[in-house]
Amino acid sequence: MEVNLNNYQELLEAGERGDILRPQSEGLGPKHNKSTFIGPSVVAMNGMELNREKTKNEINDLSFHSKTVSNDIKMEEMPAKDSNQSSFALKHMQDFYDTVAEMTVEPTTKDEPDVKAFFKVLRKHRLQSKITYVLTVAGIVLTSHCVLTDRWLMPYLYSVLTPSLLFFRLIMYWKMKYQYFMLDFCYFANIYCFTYLWVAPSHENMFAVGFSIASGPLIWALLIFRNSLVLHSLDKVTSLYIHLMPCLLTFVIRWYPEETSSKWHKPFPKCQLQFNFLWLVVVPMAFHVSHQVIYFILVNLILKPSQDYLNLFRYVTRNEKSLQFRLCNLFGPRYRIMLYTAWSLLMVLCMLFLVPLWYNYFIADCIMLVFFLVTAAFNGATYYVDVFSLEGSDRDKSKLSKSDVSSNGSNAEHPEEMGSIPPLSQTVVTCSADGDKVETRTAPNSQYPEPNETVLQLSQTLVTCSSDGESIETKTAS
Repeated sequence: MEVNLNNYQELLEAGERGDILRPQSEGLGPKHNKSTFIGPSVVAMNGMELNREKTKNEINDLSFHSKTVSNDIKMEEMPAKDSNQSSFALKHMQDFYDTVAEMTVEPTTKDEPDVKAFFKVLRKHRLQSKITYVLTVAGIVLTSHCVLTDRWLMPYLYSVLTPSLLFFRLIMYWKMKYQYFMLDFCYFANIYCFTYLWVAPSHENMFAVGFSIASGPLIWALLIFRNSLVLHSLDKVTSLYIHLMPCLLTFVIRWYPEETSSKWHKPFPKCQLQFNFLWLVVVPMAFHVSHQVIYFILVNLILKPSQDYLNLFRYVTRNEKSLQFRLCNLFGPRYRIMLYTAWSLLMVLCMLFLVPLWYNYFIADCIMLVFFLVTAAFNGATYYVDVFSLEGSDRDKSKLSKSDVSSNGSNAEHPEEMGSIPPLSQTVVTCSADGDKVETRTAPNSQYPEPNETVLQLSQTLVTCSSDGESIETKTAS
């Protein structure tokens, strides 16, 4: 329930002056010497007089009641004094809540670019979306079989799917001017894993670096960028694959090396590194730092893409109200790219510190994998439910508006089929200046035409009202 305290204060002052208003429903009526139309089901005055003291008591009761519901009052409807005292803190609390909600909830408005692209692809490429859906389901079944049963298939599956999906993504992103995304760290990490499989699968140190990258910044990016299991979207399935599949691959190699390498060209190592800080944290961090340096020089100093091209930095800081933008904009636009790089390195370092836990404990590694799999599935479910509910609501509204137009035309001769029929007349309540007397009269409803006689056919009943609206006759038609 929402109450405006300023309105109650004005009513109290009006009560002291004698400008008593006629109460209506939950609110209060207009001031004196003004009339309001109140339906016959709401007001039945029957010539009774209002008592001034009784009305003042009612207003005082309403004022007292407003204090008991102060927790339900909107922030903008608080008194000016309290609002001025806490407006600054409340504003920043609300902004912080909005940014956290934006990071954890999928877009649910039709104006979001992601949602627009979703429906654009779905409408223009229906057959492609259906084929992608079927292939994604088949891929999930095959990947589950490889991880749980025939683990020797896992390197082959990764070797076939990775270059295929990256090739299709490069073509897609080149057309959309998103090709600078292909220079991000996640693609370099997949190239590293692919190279390890075919160049040095027996090298334990190289595997430790690949495991750390896959189970560190790569898998955590799934949570940060809200990768979703949207079965019919090739773009979203590819994004999920890039961040999830290397982790599944290194999982089977780490815990089932003999089974995984039984039909591979070289055996995978039986890991003995244990808590090796150098190869599990330091070297992967150095790999990430080197990528950041190369990326910065190549993109920001050499290529310098125009604003028509989108890269990860522009994507992350596109919304000025987001938490990412605020963290990168602490010292102004000049240092935005430097802060973005610093925050990225700090997050990667924190993720890498957890890798020895996944590397040395099977249960911990399983729990981590299940958590991210459930997160991807939940993001996909949220996307389907929220986005398709928007599309469904829009379609329902359009259908409803069309049906209203058609029903208005078809029901003009049969008003009994229109559902709700307005009353033939309305009661006008007029308060005197001193608030002691009230006059009531009946006026015709302006929604109906104004001939000398208005006749409506309601089933078998004829209702006839005179032009002044004071007398009404009803009779049953033969």
